[in-house]
Amino acid sequence: MLVLNCLAIALALAVCPTASPAQETALEDFPKRLLRAGEAAAAGDCRTALPLIAEELRQNNAIPEDVHNATLETAANCAGETGDYVLAYKYAVAGTKFSRSSDKLWRLKLQLELHDHRNDLALDTVESLINGRSAALNGIPTNIFTQWDAGLASEKDDTSRRRLFAVLTSSAYQPENSPTAVDNFREEYAGLLIKAGAMGAAATVISEIENPSIKAAASLDPRLHGMIPATSDPHAEATPLAAPPAANER
Repeated sequence: MLVLNCLAIALALAVCPTASPAQETALEDFPKRLLRAGEAAAAGDCRTALPLIAEELRQNNAIPEDVHNATLETAANCAGETGDYVLAYKYAVAGTKFSRSSDKLWRLKLQLELHDHRNDLALDTVESLINGRSAALNGIPTNIFTQWDAGLASEKDDTSRRRLFAVLTSSAYQPENSPTAVDNFREEYAGLLIKAGAMGAAATVISEIENPSIKAAASLDPRLHGMIPATSDPHAEATPLAAPPAANER
């Protein structure tokens, strides 16, 4: 299995250490088309790699799982490189069905769905990521989500926006590039919940805001009037502006 893992990495990342004599023997039984496809992909020749992969997948029903998974990821990336986004998505969908599929492949799947404005499928993807694949979700830049939400808002699609913010305010989501973004998402989500008449759910979301400055801003949001707990003084918690220097200090 070590050899197959090595080849899986080679297919996906074009990196593989020199094989030992025992591994070289095992390589003799490895699908030759996939070896050639891996070499072509490593050289950036996706137009050669893709037909080889397609032919092997058609004819071979016994490809080991790790290699099959890596082959699909290579094919998805290669198809994307050639501009065939339909084919790239086909391979990305197939690859993400494997339990050991990479975070990169999940992100590629989401990227392709957003590119084609397939919001329902993209929402299905991010919802599935919070169940055991949070690392893939956390590595997506937060500006991707703010841009996505802006598009949904322009379409007045509040239902999809609530689905998106339910993911972005879940405990599984811990963005790597902007930890405070979650509180901004909470404020927006609460406003959408109030608009939908879900006052109790909105109050719960508001109570989870941690950043004092964002809490202060939320207290001024007319949609959230009265939702900040009475015992909380967000303005006092927020970092005050520095006082101007006294005249004798100038």
